[in-house]
Amino acid sequence: AITAGVIPSGGDRFFPSYRAGASSARTPLNSSGGFLGGSGGGNFYNGRNSQPPPQQFGRGQRGGEHLPPRFLKKQSPGSADEISLRPAQNSIVLKPKAPLSFSKTNTGSTGSTPLGPHPLAKQAMKEPPIVIKQVVQDKNRANRSAPEREKGATREEVIARVDELLASLKLSNGTEQQQQGTTTTNNTTNNNGTTTPTGGSDNGLPDEASRSFEALKIPRKFLSEALAHAMLATLDKPQAELLPQMALAYKKDGGAAYLEALQEVFGRMSALEAEMPLVKSMVAGHVARGVAKGLISLSDVAGALPQGQHYPLFLLVLQQLARTQGRAWLTQGLAQAKVDLESLLPEGNRGPERLAEVLEDRGLGFLLPRLQGDLWRQLKADPSATALYRWIRDSVDSQQQTQPAFVHALVTCLLRYILGQTTMPQLLNTNQANNDSTDNNESAVQQQQQQNAAAPERAQLDKERELLERYQALLRAFLGERPALQLAALYALQTLWHSLGFPKGMLLRWFVLLYDLEIVEEEAFLKWKEDVNDDFPGKGKALFQVNQWLTWLEEAEEEEEEDDEDCSDEGDN
Repeated sequence: AITAGVIPSGGDRFFPSYRAGASSARTPLNSSGGFLGGSGGGNFYNGRNSQPPPQQFGRGQRGGEHLPPRFLKKQSPGSADEISLRPAQNSIVLKPKAPLSFSKTNTGSTGSTPLGPHPLAKQAMKEPPIVIKQVVQDKNRANRSAPEREKGATREEVIARVDELLASLKLSNGTEQQQQGTTTTNNTTNNNGTTTPTGGSDNGLPDEASRSFEALKIPRKFLSEALAHAMLATLDKPQAELLPQMALAYKKDGGAAYLEALQEVFGRMSALEAEMPLVKSMVAGHVARGVAKGLISLSDVAGALPQGQHYPLFLLVLQQLARTQGRAWLTQGLAQAKVDLESLLPEGNRGPERLAEVLEDRGLGFLLPRLQGDLWRQLKADPSATALYRWIRDSVDSQQQTQPAFVHALVTCLLRYILGQTTMPQLLNTNQANNDSTDNNESAVQQQQQQNAAAPERAQLDKERELLERYQALLRAFLGERPALQLAALYALQTLWHSLGFPKGMLLRWFVLLYDLEIVEEEAFLKWKEDVNDDFPGKGKALFQVNQWLTWLEEAEEEEEEDDEDCSDEGDN
Protein backbone atom coordinates (compact mmCIF):
# COMPACT_ATOMS: atom_id res chain seq x y z
CA ALA A 1 0.00 0.00 0.00
CA ILE A 2 1.21 3.49 -0.79
CA THR A 3 0.89 6.16 1.86
CA ALA A 4 -1.14 9.14 0.78
CA GLY A 5 0.79 12.35 0.32
CA VAL A 6 4.08 10.62 -0.50
CA ILE A 7 3.43 10.19 -4.18
CA PRO A 8 2.51 13.50 -5.75
CA SER A 9 -0.67 14.04 -7.64
CA GLY A 10 -0.52 13.37 -11.36
CA GLY A 11 1.68 10.41 -10.80
CA ASP A 12 0.51 8.86 -14.07
CA ARG A 13 2.84 11.21 -15.85
CA PHE A 14 5.84 9.83 -14.06
CA PHE A 15 4.91 6.21 -13.53
CA PRO A 16 3.43 4.33 -16.60
CA SER A 17 0.52 2.09 -15.97
CA TYR A 18 1.21 -1.68 -15.66
CA ARG A 19 -0.07 -3.88 -18.41
CA ALA A 20 -0.14 -7.60 -18.06
CA GLY A 21 0.55 -8.25 -21.67
CA ALA A 22 3.64 -6.18 -21.89
CA SER A 23 6.88 -7.65 -23.04
CA SER A 24 9.13 -8.93 -20.35
CA ALA A 25 12.24 -7.86 -22.12
CA ARG A 26 14.13 -5.02 -20.40
CA THR A 27 15.89 -2.19 -22.09
CA PRO A 28 19.51 -1.57 -21.21
CA LEU A 29 20.12 1.25 -18.66
CA ASN A 30 22.32 3.24 -20.98
CA SER A 31 20.02 3.18 -23.93
CA SER A 32 18.01 6.15 -25.01
CA GLY A 33 14.78 4.53 -24.12
CA GLY A 34 16.07 3.02 -20.88
CA PHE A 35 14.92 3.31 -17.31
CA LEU A 36 16.26 6.81 -16.68
CA GLY A 37 16.37 8.37 -20.07
CA GLY A 38 14.73 8.41 -23.50
CA SER A 39 11.40 9.57 -24.59
CA GLY A 40 9.70 6.22 -24.77
CA GLY A 41 6.52 5.66 -22.94
CA GLY A 42 7.98 2.76 -21.00
CA ASN A 43 10.43 4.89 -18.99
CA PHE A 44 10.18 4.66 -15.14
CA TYR A 45 10.86 8.36 -14.54
CA ASN A 46 10.68 10.08 -17.83
CA GLY A 47 12.99 13.03 -18.14
CA ARG A 48 14.38 12.77 -14.59
CA ASN A 49 17.95 13.23 -15.75
CA SER A 50 17.11 15.97 -18.20
CA GLN A 51 16.41 19.66 -17.55
CA PRO A 52 12.73 20.16 -16.82
CA PRO A 53 10.76 22.76 -18.68
CA PRO A 54 10.81 26.20 -17.24
CA GLN A 55 7.12 26.23 -16.54
CA GLN A 56 7.24 22.99 -14.64
CA PHE A 57 8.72 24.55 -11.39
CA GLY A 58 7.81 28.12 -12.22
CA ARG A 59 6.15 30.52 -9.75
CA GLY A 60 3.20 30.92 -12.10
CA GLN A 61 1.84 27.43 -11.50
CA ARG A 62 -0.62 26.77 -8.69
CA GLY A 63 -1.29 23.67 -6.73
CA GLY A 64 2.34 22.51 -6.41
CA GLU A 65 1.71 19.40 -8.47
CA HIS A 66 5.33 19.16 -9.55
CA LEU A 67 7.09 19.97 -6.14
CA PRO A 68 9.34 17.39 -4.51
CA PRO A 69 7.99 15.72 -1.39
CA ARG A 70 10.44 17.52 0.97
CA PHE A 71 8.84 20.88 0.19
CA LEU A 72 5.25 19.90 0.70
CA LYS A 73 5.35 19.98 4.54
CA LYS A 74 7.11 23.38 4.59
CA GLN A 75 4.62 25.03 2.30
CA SER A 76 2.17 27.26 4.20
CA PRO A 77 -1.41 27.51 3.04
CA GLY A 78 -1.13 31.25 2.40
CA SER A 79 2.07 31.13 0.32
CA ALA A 80 2.04 27.81 -1.45
CA ASP A 81 3.82 29.25 -4.45
CA GLU A 82 6.62 31.00 -2.57
CA ILE A 83 9.33 28.85 -1.04
CA SER A 84 12.52 30.71 -0.06
CA LEU A 85 15.68 29.65 1.75
CA ARG A 86 16.27 33.21 2.99
CA PRO A 87 15.55 33.69 6.74
CA ALA A 88 12.46 35.61 7.68
CA GLN A 89 12.80 39.32 8.24
CA ASN A 90 11.91 39.02 11.91
CA SER A 91 14.50 36.32 12.47
CA ILE A 92 17.05 36.86 15.23
CA VAL A 93 19.80 36.32 12.66
CA LEU A 94 18.99 39.65 11.04
CA LYS A 95 18.73 41.63 14.34
CA PRO A 96 21.72 43.89 15.10
CA LYS A 97 23.66 43.35 18.35
CA ALA A 98 23.05 46.72 19.95
CA PRO A 99 23.94 47.62 23.58
CA LEU A 100 21.26 47.10 26.18
CA SER A 101 21.07 50.73 27.07
CA PHE A 102 20.10 51.81 23.51
CA SER A 103 16.61 51.68 22.15
CA LYS A 104 15.88 49.08 19.44
CA THR A 105 12.92 50.82 17.86
CA ASN A 106 14.90 52.13 14.89
CA THR A 107 16.65 49.04 13.59
CA GLY A 108 15.92 49.72 9.90
CA SER A 109 13.70 46.65 9.54
CA THR A 110 10.50 47.15 7.70
CA GLY A 111 7.44 45.27 8.81
CA SER A 112 8.97 44.03 12.10
CA THR A 113 7.55 44.73 15.54
CA PRO A 114 9.51 47.54 17.27
CA LEU A 115 11.08 46.61 20.63
CA GLY A 116 11.18 48.99 23.60
CA PRO A 117 14.29 49.97 25.60
CA HIS A 118 15.92 47.52 27.98
CA PRO A 119 14.55 47.62 31.57
CA LEU A 120 17.97 48.67 32.93
CA ALA A 121 18.03 51.52 30.44
CA LYS A 122 14.63 52.68 31.65
CA GLN A 123 15.85 52.66 35.26
CA ALA A 124 18.96 54.60 34.33
CA MET A 125 16.88 57.20 32.52
CA LYS A 126 14.68 57.70 35.59
CA GLU A 127 17.64 58.46 37.96
CA PRO A 128 18.47 62.19 38.27
CA PRO A 129 21.91 63.29 37.06
CA ILE A 130 24.65 63.86 39.64
CA VAL A 131 25.85 67.46 39.65
CA ILE A 132 29.00 67.75 41.78
CA LYS A 133 29.11 71.50 41.59
CA GLN A 134 25.60 71.78 42.93
CA VAL A 135 26.43 69.56 45.92
CA VAL A 136 29.44 71.75 46.83
CA GLN A 137 27.31 74.85 46.57
CA ASP A 138 24.68 73.35 48.84
CA LYS A 139 27.34 72.43 51.42
CA ASN A 140 28.84 75.90 51.35
CA ARG A 141 25.39 77.39 51.70
CA ALA A 142 24.79 75.25 54.79
CA ASN A 143 28.09 76.32 56.31
CA ARG A 144 27.32 79.93 55.68
CA SER A 145 23.88 79.70 57.18
CA ALA A 146 25.19 78.41 60.56
CA PRO A 147 27.11 81.58 61.60
CA GLU A 148 24.72 83.86 59.76
CA ARG A 149 24.25 85.89 62.90
CA GLU A 150 28.01 86.15 63.41
CA LYS A 151 28.56 87.38 59.89
CA GLY A 152 25.95 90.07 60.23
CA ALA A 153 26.93 91.35 63.70
CA THR A 154 29.49 94.12 63.95
CA ARG A 155 31.56 95.25 66.91
CA GLU A 156 29.45 98.36 67.39
CA GLU A 157 26.25 96.33 67.40
CA VAL A 158 27.66 93.90 69.99
CA ILE A 159 28.75 96.74 72.30
CA ALA A 160 25.33 98.36 71.94
CA ARG A 161 23.60 95.10 72.92
CA VAL A 162 25.84 94.77 75.99
CA ASP A 163 25.03 98.33 77.05
CA GLU A 164 21.31 97.63 76.71
CA LEU A 165 21.65 94.48 78.79
CA LEU A 166 23.58 96.24 81.57
CA ALA A 167 21.03 99.03 81.60
CA SER A 168 18.16 96.57 81.91
CA LEU A 169 19.89 94.72 84.76
CA LYS A 170 20.50 98.01 86.53
CA LEU A 171 16.87 99.01 86.15
CA SER A 172 15.67 95.65 87.48
CA ASN A 173 17.97 95.77 90.48
CA GLY A 174 17.12 99.38 91.24
CA THR A 175 13.39 98.74 91.02
CA GLU A 176 13.57 95.88 93.48
CA GLN A 177 15.61 97.97 95.87
CA GLN A 178 13.02 100.76 95.75
CA GLN A 179 10.24 98.28 96.41
CA GLN A 180 12.07 96.85 99.39
CA GLY A 181 12.96 100.30 100.62
CA THR A 182 16.54 99.23 101.42
CA THR A 183 19.86 99.29 99.66
CA THR A 184 21.31 95.85 99.08
CA THR A 185 24.71 96.98 97.85
CA ASN A 186 27.50 96.23 100.28
CA ASN A 187 30.96 97.73 100.18
CA THR A 188 34.06 95.99 101.54
CA THR A 189 37.12 97.88 102.66
CA ASN A 190 40.53 96.45 101.85
CA ASN A 191 43.52 96.62 104.17
CA ASN A 192 44.92 99.50 102.16
CA GLY A 193 41.73 101.54 102.50
CA THR A 194 40.21 100.78 99.12
CA THR A 195 36.49 100.10 98.75
CA THR A 196 35.09 97.44 96.44
CA PRO A 197 31.36 97.03 95.77
CA THR A 198 30.07 93.51 96.24
CA GLY A 199 26.65 93.86 94.62
CA GLY A 200 23.07 93.17 95.66
CA SER A 201 21.42 90.28 97.33
CA ASP A 202 19.06 89.15 94.57
CA ASN A 203 19.74 85.46 94.09
CA GLY A 204 17.80 85.29 90.84
CA LEU A 205 19.60 88.13 89.12
CA PRO A 206 22.81 86.20 88.21
CA ASP A 207 20.81 83.51 86.42
CA GLU A 208 18.76 86.12 84.61
CA ALA A 209 21.91 87.97 83.58
CA SER A 210 23.48 84.74 82.35
CA ARG A 211 20.48 83.82 80.22
CA SER A 212 20.18 87.33 78.82
CA PHE A 213 23.87 87.49 77.97
CA GLU A 214 23.74 84.09 76.30
CA ALA A 215 20.70 85.20 74.26
CA LEU A 216 22.83 87.94 72.70
CA LYS A 217 24.69 85.23 70.72
CA ILE A 218 27.90 87.25 70.73
CA PRO A 219 30.44 85.93 68.18
CA ARG A 220 33.64 84.50 69.65
CA LYS A 221 35.78 87.14 67.95
CA PHE A 222 33.88 89.88 69.84
CA LEU A 223 33.34 88.05 73.14
CA SER A 224 36.53 89.27 74.87
CA GLU A 225 35.87 92.85 73.75
CA ALA A 226 32.31 92.64 75.00
CA LEU A 227 33.47 91.39 78.42
CA ALA A 228 36.21 94.01 78.65
CA HIS A 229 33.67 96.72 77.85
CA ALA A 230 31.35 95.34 80.53
CA MET A 231 34.23 95.24 83.07
CA LEU A 232 35.16 98.86 82.46
CA ALA A 233 31.52 99.93 82.52
CA THR A 234 30.85 98.24 85.88
CA LEU A 235 34.05 98.99 87.79
CA ASP A 236 32.21 100.94 90.49
CA LYS A 237 28.77 99.34 90.00
CA PRO A 238 27.09 96.33 91.64
CA GLN A 239 26.61 94.67 88.24
CA ALA A 240 30.31 93.81 88.34
CA GLU A 241 29.51 90.66 90.33
CA LEU A 242 27.38 89.37 87.45
CA LEU A 243 30.17 89.30 84.87
CA PRO A 244 31.68 85.88 85.79
CA GLN A 245 28.24 84.28 85.63
CA MET A 246 27.64 85.94 82.27
CA ALA A 247 30.96 84.64 80.94
CA LEU A 248 30.14 81.12 82.13
CA ALA A 249 27.13 81.16 79.80
CA TYR A 250 29.55 80.70 76.90
CA LYS A 251 31.03 77.54 78.44
CA LYS A 252 34.40 76.63 76.88
CA ASP A 253 34.95 80.07 75.32
CA GLY A 254 34.07 81.96 78.48
CA GLY A 255 37.29 81.35 80.43
CA ALA A 256 39.68 82.26 77.60
CA ALA A 257 37.62 85.32 76.70
CA TYR A 258 37.52 86.41 80.36
CA LEU A 259 41.32 86.26 80.62
CA GLU A 260 41.71 88.17 77.35
CA ALA A 261 39.28 90.80 78.61
CA LEU A 262 41.29 91.18 81.83
CA GLN A 263 44.51 91.65 79.88
CA GLU A 264 42.84 94.41 77.88
CA VAL A 265 41.65 96.05 81.10
CA PHE A 266 45.17 95.79 82.57
CA GLY A 267 46.47 97.81 79.65
CA ARG A 268 43.99 100.63 80.33
CA MET A 269 44.50 100.95 84.08
CA SER A 270 47.28 103.51 83.83
CA ALA A 271 45.07 105.86 81.85
CA LEU A 272 42.13 105.36 84.22
CA GLU A 273 44.14 105.75 87.43
CA ALA A 274 44.15 109.56 87.15
CA GLU A 275 40.34 109.69 87.23
CA MET A 276 39.78 106.62 89.43
CA PRO A 277 42.54 106.27 92.06
CA LEU A 278 41.09 102.94 93.26
CA VAL A 279 40.99 101.38 89.80
CA LYS A 280 43.43 98.59 90.74
CA SER A 281 41.26 97.50 93.65
CA MET A 282 38.20 97.50 91.38
CA VAL A 283 39.98 95.47 88.70
CA ALA A 284 41.22 93.11 91.41
CA GLY A 285 37.57 92.44 92.18
CA HIS A 286 36.97 91.29 88.59
CA VAL A 287 40.02 89.06 88.79
CA ALA A 288 39.15 87.57 92.18
CA ARG A 289 35.58 86.77 91.10
CA GLY A 290 36.85 85.09 87.94
CA VAL A 291 39.25 82.94 89.97
CA ALA A 292 36.55 82.03 92.49
CA LYS A 293 34.17 80.96 89.69
CA GLY A 294 36.86 78.83 88.03
CA LEU A 295 37.04 80.90 84.84
CA ILE A 296 40.75 81.56 85.33
CA SER A 297 43.46 80.30 87.67
CA LEU A 298 46.01 82.06 89.86
CA SER A 299 48.75 80.84 87.55
CA ASP A 300 46.96 82.55 84.63
CA VAL A 301 46.83 85.80 86.57
CA ALA A 302 50.50 85.55 87.58
CA GLY A 303 51.42 84.90 83.94
CA ALA A 304 49.54 88.04 82.88
CA LEU A 305 51.45 90.11 85.49
CA PRO A 306 55.12 89.09 85.01
CA GLN A 307 58.01 90.74 86.82
CA GLY A 308 55.76 92.73 89.13
CA GLN A 309 53.76 94.53 86.45
CA HIS A 310 50.88 96.66 87.78
CA TYR A 311 52.11 96.09 91.33
CA PRO A 312 50.36 95.54 93.79
CA LEU A 313 47.45 94.21 91.71
CA PHE A 314 48.21 90.53 92.36
CA LEU A 315 48.43 91.13 96.11
CA LEU A 316 45.05 92.89 96.01
CA VAL A 317 43.60 89.83 94.31
CA LEU A 318 45.00 87.61 97.07
CA GLN A 319 43.48 89.90 99.71
CA GLN A 320 40.00 89.65 98.21
CA LEU A 321 40.25 85.88 97.76
CA ALA A 322 41.38 85.44 101.37
CA ARG A 323 38.33 87.41 102.52
CA THR A 324 35.75 85.73 100.25
CA GLN A 325 37.10 82.17 99.93
CA GLY A 326 39.06 81.77 103.16
CA ARG A 327 42.71 81.32 104.05
CA ALA A 328 42.75 77.55 103.62
CA TRP A 329 41.28 77.81 100.13
CA LEU A 330 43.81 80.46 99.11
CA THR A 331 46.77 78.58 100.57
CA GLN A 332 45.83 75.42 98.72
CA GLY A 333 45.19 77.34 95.49
CA LEU A 334 48.59 79.01 95.59
CA ALA A 335 50.27 75.68 96.25
CA GLN A 336 48.54 74.11 93.25
CA ALA A 337 49.30 77.12 91.03
CA LYS A 338 52.99 77.01 92.04
CA VAL A 339 53.24 80.80 91.99
CA ASP A 340 56.53 82.35 93.08
CA LEU A 341 55.37 85.31 95.14
CA GLU A 342 58.82 86.86 95.23
CA SER A 343 58.91 87.11 91.43
CA LEU A 344 55.70 89.21 91.55
CA LEU A 345 57.49 91.97 93.44
CA PRO A 346 59.06 94.82 91.43
CA GLU A 347 62.56 94.18 90.14
CA GLY A 348 65.22 95.50 92.46
CA ASN A 349 62.90 95.20 95.46
CA ARG A 350 62.84 91.46 96.02
CA GLY A 351 64.14 89.03 98.57
CA PRO A 352 62.75 86.78 101.29
CA GLU A 353 62.80 89.50 103.94
CA ARG A 354 61.13 92.06 101.68
CA LEU A 355 58.45 89.53 100.69
CA ALA A 356 57.77 88.81 104.36
CA GLU A 357 57.32 92.50 105.09
CA VAL A 358 54.92 93.04 102.17
CA LEU A 359 52.75 90.05 103.00
CA GLU A 360 52.60 90.96 106.69
CA ASP A 361 51.56 94.53 105.87
CA ARG A 362 48.63 93.27 103.73
CA GLY A 363 47.42 90.63 106.15
CA LEU A 364 48.77 87.78 104.02
CA GLY A 365 51.51 86.64 106.36
CA PHE A 366 49.97 83.15 106.46
CA LEU A 367 51.09 82.72 102.83
CA LEU A 368 54.76 83.34 103.61
CA PRO A 369 57.00 80.32 103.95
CA ARG A 370 57.86 81.46 107.45
CA LEU A 371 60.85 79.18 107.68
CA GLN A 372 62.67 80.92 104.86
CA GLY A 373 61.92 84.36 106.28
CA ASP A 374 62.98 83.37 109.75
CA LEU A 375 66.21 81.80 108.43
CA TRP A 376 67.03 84.96 106.55
CA ARG A 377 66.47 87.16 109.59
CA GLN A 378 68.67 84.85 111.71
CA LEU A 379 71.48 85.05 109.16
CA LYS A 380 71.30 88.84 109.16
CA ALA A 381 71.34 88.90 112.98
CA ASP A 382 74.14 86.34 113.49
CA PRO A 383 75.68 84.74 110.36
CA SER A 384 77.88 82.25 112.21
CA ALA A 385 77.29 78.60 111.35
CA THR A 386 77.16 77.59 115.03
CA ALA A 387 74.44 80.13 115.88
CA LEU A 388 72.42 79.15 112.84
CA TYR A 389 72.65 75.46 113.66
CA ARG A 390 71.56 76.07 117.26
CA TRP A 391 68.59 78.14 116.09
CA ILE A 392 67.49 75.42 113.62
CA ARG A 393 67.75 72.73 116.30
CA ASP A 394 65.63 74.78 118.72
CA SER A 395 63.08 76.29 116.28
CA VAL A 396 62.52 73.70 113.54
CA ASP A 397 60.85 70.37 114.16
CA SER A 398 63.15 67.36 113.65
CA GLN A 399 60.74 65.80 111.18
CA GLN A 400 60.59 69.01 109.17
CA GLN A 401 64.39 69.06 108.95
CA THR A 402 64.24 65.98 106.71
CA GLN A 403 61.86 67.56 104.18
CA PRO A 404 63.02 68.93 100.78
CA ALA A 405 61.18 72.21 101.51
CA PHE A 406 63.42 72.84 104.54
CA VAL A 407 66.58 72.12 102.54
CA HIS A 408 65.37 74.38 99.73
CA ALA A 409 64.83 77.27 102.16
CA LEU A 410 68.15 76.71 103.96
CA VAL A 411 70.25 76.52 100.77
CA THR A 412 68.48 79.54 99.24
CA CYS A 413 69.19 81.71 102.28
CA LEU A 414 72.83 80.63 102.48
CA LEU A 415 73.39 81.22 98.76
CA ARG A 416 71.84 84.69 98.94
CA TYR A 417 73.97 85.61 101.93
CA ILE A 418 77.25 84.34 100.42
CA LEU A 419 76.61 85.94 97.02
CA GLY A 420 75.60 89.22 98.67
CA GLN A 421 78.89 89.24 100.59
CA THR A 422 80.99 88.51 97.49
CA THR A 423 80.00 88.69 93.82
CA MET A 424 76.44 90.16 94.05
CA PRO A 425 76.25 92.78 96.81
CA GLN A 426 72.93 94.08 95.45
CA LEU A 427 71.22 91.01 96.95
CA LEU A 428 71.79 92.49 100.43
CA ASN A 429 70.72 96.02 99.46
CA THR A 430 67.27 95.25 98.06
CA ASN A 431 65.63 95.52 101.46
CA GLN A 432 66.51 99.21 101.67
CA ALA A 433 65.06 99.93 98.23
CA ASN A 434 62.01 102.17 98.14
CA ASN A 435 58.96 100.45 96.71
CA ASP A 436 57.53 103.71 95.38
CA SER A 437 60.71 104.88 93.67
CA THR A 438 60.90 103.90 90.05
CA ASP A 439 64.38 105.37 89.68
CA ASN A 440 65.76 103.14 92.43
CA ASN A 441 64.16 100.06 90.86
CA GLU A 442 65.58 100.83 87.44
CA SER A 443 69.03 101.52 88.83
CA ALA A 444 68.99 98.23 90.75
CA VAL A 445 68.00 96.35 87.62
CA GLN A 446 70.75 98.00 85.61
CA GLN A 447 73.26 97.23 88.34
CA GLN A 448 72.20 93.59 88.41
CA GLN A 449 72.52 93.29 84.62
CA GLN A 450 76.01 94.79 84.75
CA GLN A 451 77.01 92.38 87.51
CA ASN A 452 75.71 89.44 85.49
CA ALA A 453 77.68 90.44 82.41
CA ALA A 454 80.94 91.22 84.22
CA ALA A 455 83.28 88.41 85.29
CA PRO A 456 83.91 88.26 89.08
CA GLU A 457 87.31 89.16 90.35
CA ARG A 458 89.67 86.56 91.75
CA ALA A 459 89.42 87.95 95.27
CA GLN A 460 85.63 87.69 95.16
CA LEU A 461 85.79 84.07 94.03
CA ASP A 462 88.22 83.19 96.83
CA LYS A 463 85.98 84.81 99.42
CA GLU A 464 82.98 82.98 97.99
CA ARG A 465 84.71 79.64 98.53
CA GLU A 466 85.85 80.65 101.99
CA LEU A 467 82.31 81.52 103.14
CA LEU A 468 80.92 78.27 101.77
CA GLU A 469 83.57 76.36 103.71
CA ARG A 470 82.27 77.97 106.91
CA TYR A 471 78.88 76.38 106.34
CA GLN A 472 80.27 73.10 105.03
CA ALA A 473 79.74 71.21 108.28
CA LEU A 474 76.24 72.66 108.70
CA LEU A 475 75.17 71.55 105.21
CA ARG A 476 76.71 68.11 105.67
CA ALA A 477 74.75 67.68 108.87
CA PHE A 478 71.46 68.00 106.98
CA LEU A 479 72.45 66.63 103.52
CA GLY A 480 74.97 63.90 104.28
CA GLU A 481 74.12 60.53 102.69
CA ARG A 482 70.68 61.78 101.66
CA PRO A 483 70.54 61.93 97.84
CA ALA A 484 66.94 63.21 97.80
CA LEU A 485 67.82 66.21 99.97
CA GLN A 486 70.99 66.84 97.96
CA LEU A 487 68.80 66.94 94.84
CA ALA A 488 66.60 69.55 96.57
CA ALA A 489 69.73 71.64 97.24
CA LEU A 490 70.63 71.58 93.52
CA TYR A 491 67.11 72.67 92.58
CA ALA A 492 67.38 75.55 95.06
CA LEU A 493 70.58 76.64 93.34
CA GLN A 494 68.90 76.37 89.92
CA THR A 495 65.87 78.42 91.03
CA LEU A 496 68.02 81.21 92.48
CA TRP A 497 70.21 81.28 89.37
CA HIS A 498 67.06 81.60 87.25
CA SER A 499 65.64 84.45 89.38
CA LEU A 500 68.92 86.38 89.10
CA GLY A 501 68.76 86.38 85.29
CA PHE A 502 71.17 83.52 84.49
CA PRO A 503 74.50 85.08 85.53
CA LYS A 504 77.25 83.75 83.32
CA GLY A 505 79.41 81.08 84.92
CA MET A 506 77.68 81.19 88.32
CA LEU A 507 75.87 77.84 88.14
CA LEU A 508 78.92 75.90 86.95
CA ARG A 509 81.12 77.54 89.58
CA TRP A 510 78.76 76.52 92.38
CA PHE A 511 78.33 73.00 91.06
CA VAL A 512 82.10 72.58 91.25
CA LEU A 513 82.22 74.09 94.75
CA LEU A 514 79.53 71.77 96.09
CA TYR A 515 81.31 68.80 94.53
CA ASP A 516 84.81 69.70 95.72
CA LEU A 517 83.65 70.33 99.29
CA GLU A 518 81.76 67.01 99.24
CA ILE A 519 78.46 68.63 100.11
CA VAL A 520 76.65 67.08 97.12
CA GLU A 521 77.72 63.67 95.80
CA GLU A 522 78.00 62.41 92.22
CA GLU A 523 74.76 60.47 92.47
CA ALA A 524 72.74 63.63 93.14
CA PHE A 525 74.35 65.52 90.25
CA LEU A 526 73.58 62.73 87.78
CA LYS A 527 70.07 62.40 89.19
CA TRP A 528 69.52 66.13 88.64
CA LYS A 529 70.72 65.78 85.05
CA GLU A 530 68.15 63.09 84.21
CA ASP A 531 65.30 64.36 86.37
CA VAL A 532 62.37 66.19 84.74
CA ASN A 533 60.60 68.57 87.11
CA ASP A 534 58.55 71.54 85.93
CA ASP A 535 58.22 72.96 89.43
CA PHE A 536 61.62 74.63 89.16
CA PRO A 537 62.23 76.96 86.19
CA GLY A 538 65.36 77.30 84.07
CA LYS A 539 66.33 73.62 83.71
CA GLY A 540 67.05 73.87 79.98
CA LYS A 541 69.48 76.78 80.26
CA ALA A 542 71.03 75.25 83.35
CA LEU A 543 71.82 72.03 81.50
CA PHE A 544 73.36 73.99 78.67
CA GLN A 545 75.77 75.65 81.07
CA VAL A 546 76.86 72.58 83.06
CA ASN A 547 76.31 69.68 80.66
CA GLN A 548 79.99 69.35 79.70
CA TRP A 549 81.04 69.20 83.33
CA LEU A 550 78.37 66.59 84.11
CA THR A 551 79.62 64.46 81.21
CA TRP A 552 83.13 64.61 82.62
CA LEU A 553 81.79 63.67 86.07
CA GLU A 554 79.93 60.67 84.67
CA GLU A 555 82.98 59.40 82.78
CA ALA A 556 85.21 59.90 85.82
CA GLU A 557 82.82 57.89 87.97
CA GLU A 558 82.82 55.03 85.44
CA GLU A 559 86.63 54.98 85.35
CA GLU A 560 86.73 54.94 89.15
CA GLU A 561 84.36 51.98 89.24
CA GLU A 562 86.54 50.11 86.73
CA ASP A 563 89.66 50.81 88.83
CA ASP A 564 87.90 49.52 91.92
CA GLU A 565 86.95 46.32 90.10
CA ASP A 566 90.54 45.82 88.92
CA CYS A 567 91.87 46.32 92.44
CA SER A 568 89.40 43.84 93.84
CA ASP A 569 90.41 41.26 91.20
CA GLU A 570 94.10 41.68 92.06
CA GLY A 571 93.34 41.27 95.74
CA ASP A 572 91.50 38.03 95.08
CA ASN A 573 94.43 36.67 93.12
